[in-house]
Amino acid sequence: MQKKLIALAIAGLSSVAFAQSNVVIYGVADLGVESASISNQAANMGNKTRVVSNSSHIGFKGEEDLGNGLKALFQLETALTYGNNADTNGGTNGLNSAANFGASRDSFLGLSGAFGSVKVGTLTGPYRAQGNALSYAPGASGVAYTGAIYGTIGGVKTGTDDRTSNAIAYVSPTVNGFNATLLYAAAGNRNTDGAATSVNGKEWQLGLQYAIGGLTLGYAHVTRNEVQFSTLATALNGAVAVGTPYSDELKANRLTGKYNFGQGTSIVALWDKQKYENSAAALVANPSAERTAWMVGAGHQFGRSLVSVEYARAKEVELSTGDLADSDAKQWSLAYSYDLSKRTKVRAYWTKIDNGSASASNFYNNAVTGQAAGGDPRSLGASLRHSF
Repeated sequence: MQKKLIALAIAGLSSVAFAQSNVVIYGVADLGVESASISNQAANMGNKTRVVSNSSHIGFKGEEDLGNGLKALFQLETALTYGNNADTNGGTNGLNSAANFGASRDSFLGLSGAFGSVKVGTLTGPYRAQGNALSYAPGASGVAYTGAIYGTIGGVKTGTDDRTSNAIAYVSPTVNGFNATLLYAAAGNRNTDGAATSVNGKEWQLGLQYAIGGLTLGYAHVTRNEVQFSTLATALNGAVAVGTPYSDELKANRLTGKYNFGQGTSIVALWDKQKYENSAAALVANPSAERTAWMVGAGHQFGRSLVSVEYARAKEVELSTGDLADSDAKQWSLAYSYDLSKRTKVRAYWTKIDNGSASASNFYNNAVTGQAAGGDPRSLGASLRHSF
């Protein structure tokens, strides 16, 4: 729903500013009820009923015409929760906040024109964007999202499918169906890997996309230096010595494709390869860990109904000393949704992750607590989603 800035006059903003730009207030309320469990581990988690907020959020965005085709852009977006976020029933809703307002989502300031656009802030980079565009889960959210397989190594999130903070991105104009995105992000602070010291954290992303007719193809790359998630280094490679500067690196490549046959039928496919390298090779047993994953899916829209299926699989993690046995994982997601209106839909879904005994992949969003390596989480649920 679009409103003029007159609505903000109460806050004391001048009428001059109102004449220069429009503000759009928008958002999503998405609530689900699920029965989640974990099997195939020593301490199995029986069925637990939980309420989840999925990708609920509210945002404010607008633009100002600067003349000569140049525009100023802004967006402020935050996650929302419709509960107390207490993890009392075997799961979380993924917002990590005890208040109604949760984690920051895409929020930025930028300029756009014939040259394309430049944005600065917290952004969805091309790597994440190309994966999300293939998901049949609304907003690429909830347990049915298959990023648990291709956004992790051995079940440990690498951050490639999360938003990027402290980011600067350039998006080219689309020419003959082709466009490109380049993103750079600085760490902004120092972090530790075990007890070691990060030196110069930074990240680069490149995205290329081509669309013609019903076909869309994409390629994305990520390079992260001084990786800023110590959990990954500890879980895969161990911690380096106290006070030792490190230059751990993550490199990832992704290919994506989608084809719309018309008359409501579409198919999607993704291939993803990620490699994590620990700089202190002499201090750890496995200074590198590499994983290859892929996903295929299909959907069919008939009338107000959409049925979809996705299957994703990660091969065993390749360590410096050889493959890590039984570190593979796969996920099935089945869903049916019905549009009650243009802005409101109901949805039913079932999803399951099968882990090898050395893998701990959990749902990328709304993970089920109490999982051990080899445990297989599953969930059956229904949700109501309203966009405004």
